[in-house]
Amino acid sequence: GCLGETEFKILGIPEIKIEYFEELLSDDIPSPSELAHSFDPELALELSREVLRKSTPEKASFIVTPSAKPRISPYREAISEEPLLCAAFAESYIKAVNGAGMSACLDSFALHSDELDFLDAIPNKRTLNEFVARPVSNAMSGEKRISFIAGSSTDNEKYCGVVSELANSIKAQTGAPMLRKKLSADETVPGIASGIICFEGSGISLAAARNRYSQLKKSVAVGKITASELEAEIANGTAISPDALDLAVDRLLDFAFKNARKVELSSSVSTERERI
Repeated sequence: GCLGETEFKILGIPEIKIEYFEELLSDDIPSPSELAHSFDPELALELSREVLRKSTPEKASFIVTPSAKPRISPYREAISEEPLLCAAFAESYIKAVNGAGMSACLDSFALHSDELDFLDAIPNKRTLNEFVARPVSNAMSGEKRISFIAGSSTDNEKYCGVVSELANSIKAQTGAPMLRKKLSADETVPGIASGIICFEGSGISLAAARNRYSQLKKSVAVGKITASELEAEIANGTAISPDALDLAVDRLLDFAFKNARKVELSSSVSTERERI
């Protein structure tokens, strides 16, 4: 019931390999939080370029760069407590990855209940927008090959709406694609339909929604229901068209392979494509 690596290979979709920038750092290179003490984003840019020259795997589709979310709780890691500093350093890592000819993905600004409670017992949307959304948006400003991993608040459902609003605000401000590593069964169809780039979702949910679309389409053709009723089910996430699924796959591939590189297709496909 899951769309993952095996299903992608069956469909002939190129392997998408995600690398994390911080995993490329050797022991003699300061971590992002340590480097932030220098207050020198240009130094971070130069060191990042050197790291990528030495360590970047050739088959990496894109690299996840450190999050621009400031440290809110003393129990969570971040580049810095200062929003402007976080944005400046996060932008340096993005620039280094883009300069190496690869797409970058800003790591998640996941908000946990201890962080939100630390800010305010009832999260203040304006505070979160200034303290979280603005640094993330600023880090991505002016960069073309960039997306961001949508934040989540899996440990406390009452904050999910706040986090979703922040993600949509960032997407509206930057125009950058929103990425989710994994969508639940309930999230898969609405998420894909809304334009989220998804790496793993529920195959059962997608198949059911696709079949529902086919049934409704036939009902529209014979006059049993109206086109408005079909559109309503699409909007509710209970139906999805084949075209929408094709667009979802294209969004994924366009982001992962939009830089000039040869794409290695699965063995079931004999041709090579080059995505620019």
